Amino acid sequence: AWLPGTASAFYVAPSGTAANVFATASDDGTQSLALANPFFTNAGPVSTLQIDANGVISLGATPALGYTPSGAGFSGNAFPSFAAWHDYNEAEAGSGRIKYEEVSGVLYVTWDGVENYGNAAPSVCNVQFQFNLASGVVTIVFQAISADTTSTFGSNYLVGWKAEGPVADGGSQVQIGRAHV
Repeated sequence: AWLPGTASAFYVAPSGTAANVFATASDDGTQSLALANPFFTNAGPVSTLQIDANGVISLGATPALGYTPSGAGFSGNAFPSFAAWHDYNEAEAGSGRIKYEEVSGVLYVTWDGVENYGNAAPSVCNVQFQFNLASGVVTIVFQAISADTTSTFGSNYLVGWKAEGPVADGGSQVQIGRAHV
């Protein structure tokens, strides 16, 4: 369920022991992340997340969604997914990295000062997915969002979650909250 307006979580800066999701900085890659502890959902425990460098995390194989956010692309993904989809580029000179760590039963996946793909520099984003592994609650927290609109490929943001299987594109909606799968 999407719980608009109920987010009470705060951005948690990655510690010095947080690991990089990608061994080499990625512009448009996808990486599997095996969880030390399962993430519990209504459909049962999940032991692997698929992390797309452009801000989509799926509970199953992530299709190549690309760098241009679209409702049709996101809603057509077959797996439950969470998105702060945007054209991020951690391979750009001076960019931060996409990091992860588990602290007290919460898995944090953070775009930590990751560059926005575009012409203006620096133009960084701090976006964090917080997976409460025991409760199944996922919170997306934005600490900094680039307002650079110079990219012709993906200056927009698509934020939200979707259930398993293709779903109808509900169009643009603005709601702030957290999701429980």
